[in-house]
Amino acid sequence: MGVVSQEPILFGTSIYENIRFGKENATIAEINEAARQATAHDFIMQLPNKYDTIVGERGVQLSGGEKQRIALARALVKQPALLLLDEATSALDNTNENIVQEALDQACKGRTTIVIAHRLSAVQNAHQIYVLDNGCVIEQGTHEALMSQEGSRYCEMMRAQQNENTENDIDGKTNTAPIEDYDQKQISEHSLRPSYSEFDDENKYTAFALSGSKLTERMCIKAFAHYLRQEMAFFDRPENSSGAICHRLSSDALAVQQMVGSYLGIVCESVATFGVGIVIAFLFSWQLALILLFYIIILFFVAFMQIRWKAQLNKRLDCVLGLASSFSVEIIYNMRTVKQLASETEFLRQFSDLVLEEFKIHRNDLVISPLLQSLYWGTRPLIELVIFWQAFILVERKELNMNNLNKVFAYYIFALESVRCITTLTRQMSDSLSAAQSFFNLFDRTSAIDNSSIDGQQLSDFQGAVEFSEVKFAYPSRPTSCILNKFQLIIKSGQRVALVGASGCGKSTVIQLLERFYDPIQGRIGYETRVGMKGSHLSGGEKQRIAIARALLHRPKVLLLDEATSAMDSYNEQIVQKALERAQTDDPTRTSLIIAH
Repeated sequence: MGVVSQEPILFGTSIYENIRFGKENATIAEINEAARQATAHDFIMQLPNKYDTIVGERGVQLSGGEKQRIALARALVKQPALLLLDEATSALDNTNENIVQEALDQACKGRTTIVIAHRLSAVQNAHQIYVLDNGCVIEQGTHEALMSQEGSRYCEMMRAQQNENTENDIDGKTNTAPIEDYDQKQISEHSLRPSYSEFDDENKYTAFALSGSKLTERMCIKAFAHYLRQEMAFFDRPENSSGAICHRLSSDALAVQQMVGSYLGIVCESVATFGVGIVIAFLFSWQLALILLFYIIILFFVAFMQIRWKAQLNKRLDCVLGLASSFSVEIIYNMRTVKQLASETEFLRQFSDLVLEEFKIHRNDLVISPLLQSLYWGTRPLIELVIFWQAFILVERKELNMNNLNKVFAYYIFALESVRCITTLTRQMSDSLSAAQSFFNLFDRTSAIDNSSIDGQQLSDFQGAVEFSEVKFAYPSRPTSCILNKFQLIIKSGQRVALVGASGCGKSTVIQLLERFYDPIQGRIGYETRVGMKGSHLSGGEKQRIAIARALLHRPKVLLLDEATSAMDSYNEQIVQKALERAQTDDPTRTSLIIAH
């Protein structure tokens, strides 16, 4: 089935990929053929990058007629037997409507087509036209037959639209060409406009920046793949809403990229400078080097405490930012409803509360971080005083000359500056560690329902039989609210089964369980159910009833029951006992021999 709607939705990728969305494994030849059937191939080949042309967000780089023809090609690439055209030309001007209508007429040949339109020009070539009014068919026939009926509703609508189109054609002819020329000029200017940021990049840690970008790319792809693999219950949690996940993918990836990119180069350079400085200082004066090393250890301890503190704050901050992001996305997406409810003030208050919570977290950071930084700035003069005092003693004892003293102080300054560079990156390091931890938690999480797994039983000839056996289910987000309790349903192959009931009774839940969005808490859902090794997939009562059915299948005259209910609980024993009594009633001439204790 192929569908072309009134407003074509194109994704912000290439024309080739947009058409390929209609058929995932479509070849280049199939895509080209679908574009030709939709009369889109010619204008695509005139574009600078042809099928590799990026259409922009929602196809903004293309006109309405071009988008509609690409959407038609996307519907035709799968070679549908049934084509649905839902007012496919109603949003187009006269010129584009004629072009798209020709493509639609070509696409309709040889396949069943249902056309929904209020512009009657779109249905003139239909084999059968049905005119609706208040939900009822008031006229039907071909275009010629309906037009021949003077005074018919279809004839009146056609004449009214012909008069309207005559006026619109005049306006369309005077305005279309200048607009198209202007659009082409704008597209050309945008495509030729250079990105000057490429020329202004002065990053001297090129290798680290490239490796960081590549690592971030791999992490984003892997994270997105893991999100797609999670079960539906994972997305029911507030912290895993669409807005929170989008915020996580963007901000966490940026934090990791910054740290493993150019900042990692700064850290490596600083550590190397510090190590070399300490070693050389030990060569000239091990006494002064020990004092310096003690001070450096204090600085590293301060930096470690600051990173740890900021990491804890980041966990709280990520939660608040995720909620704020989800809230804003939800409000903007449902802005029409917000306007209808006139609740702008209330939603603004709720969003302000989230922003205020974020400010409180930052305020705590503004109190603690300066205290930790004061340890660095406050102890430096004291340490330098101790170094000068020790140096004075060593020089006085002639254990150190002035030349070596100057060298020690030079390497001391180099080592101290390298540590200072590291301490200035504590915020970036804490953000990166928190983001990396978030990614690793996602990577390590095992989905309860992995839709990418090919393990398990595969039904080679599925006929459509479905069975719910003693199913109990509650949504993970509402574990105390039981939706299904001992739900029993058997659907045979070919049956049409209807589920009715009040809202919230579990009708949609049954469908979601069949699609395996969730797993039941108890019970079993079976498709062409297999009993497993020694009936391991069935309960004792179920196995016993199947054994009875097997015995009754060839209508025996003598039925032997060897302690048939001895290993069951009272509930299953009653069910099996009723089955045995029913089997005896069905054939009064059957002889039964029962052994029981």
